[in-house]
Parts: sequence; structure tokens; C-alpha cells
Amino acid sequence: MIVAVSAIGMLVGCDDSDAGGGTGSGTTGSGSNQTGSSGGPSEPSGTATSGPTDSRPVIGNIELSPANVQCSYVPNGNLDGSDGLTVFAYTLLIGTNSLPETIATTMSVSNGHTATYNGHPNNQAVAAYQGPILAGDWGRTLTVRLIADANDRYRESDEADNSITVSIDLPASRPNRTVDPLACSARRP
Repeated sequence: MIVAVSAIGMLVGCDDSDAGGGTGSGTTGSGSNQTGSSGGPSEPSGTATSGPTDSRPVIGNIELSPANVQCSYVPNGNLDGSDGLTVFAYTLLIGTNSLPETIATTMSVSNGHTATYNGHPNNQAVAAYQGPILAGDWGRTLTVRLIADANDRYRESDEADNSITVSIDLPASRPNRTVDPLACSARRP
């Protein structure tokens, strides 16, 4: 008798959607709400209402500014004795005053040099990105690509303004004195 009452209770709890022909909604064992269908002839099967979420912190915007970029050259200015190039650029925070963590900015130079810098941009201080000028670079245009938030740690309103390309037309012969400022120009890639 108890078995019959339990079976009737189970049947009363069922509706047509469990029998195969309609859509239904409910809570899965994990507690997440889903809607779906039983896979009838004109319906897709088992579509979830929630997709993957972006867990990156939301901030206003990080902008690597092509304005006010400056460059300098120091002969034998690097620790290894190579000629030093420094590119000075501003990383701006728009819509926020600070970030919860540092951001990575990558520097890629057309002579093969790459470096990653980690820091806290603050809208008031210029950042210095340093690399070598090699013997074969003289008399050529050296190109430097800077990318802020290089590992895409933050969700921003505009991801397209995170990078700049800096062009430096180097003189044919190597100067034996510091050149500051060294003529350069910056643009969006």
C-alpha cells in the first residue's frame, strides 16, 4: 500500500514536459536555473539561460596615449654596455583613479628586443620603457610597439586604445653623446 501511494505521488508530480513533448524549466541539482526542451521535432535540446561570465574586474578604460611620447638615446647606457633607447609614454586611466592590481605593458622592438613592465599607472607620471639600439640599427627606422594591459587582465570600455607604435629614424652614424630628446613619433597601430 505504501509503495502504491508513493508511485501515485510521483505520477502526480509529473507533467507533459517530463513525458517528452514540451518545454520546461526548473532547478538542477546544483541549484542553477535552466530552461530547455525535451528535444521535440521543432525545438533545440537543452539550452541554458546563463552563458560563461567574464570574471575580469570592470574598470573605465586604460589608454596608452600617443600624445607626448618622447625618446632618448644614451651611448653604452644599458647595464650590459649596449646603447640605450628609452621611450617615455603615458598610460592613462579613464573613469577610475587606480587599479586593484598592476598591469603588464609589453615592449617589442623591431630589432628583436622584447620586455614586459609591470606597474600602476596614475595619470600623472610618465613610464619609461627601455631597450637596446644594436649596431645594425643605425641609419634605419626602429619601430617600438607598446601594449598596455597586455595580458587582458581588466575589462574596459575601449580595448582598441591600449597600444601605440613609436617610430624612430636613427641617424646613419652612431652618436657618441646622449641625444635627449631623440626625434620620434607615435601613432595607433
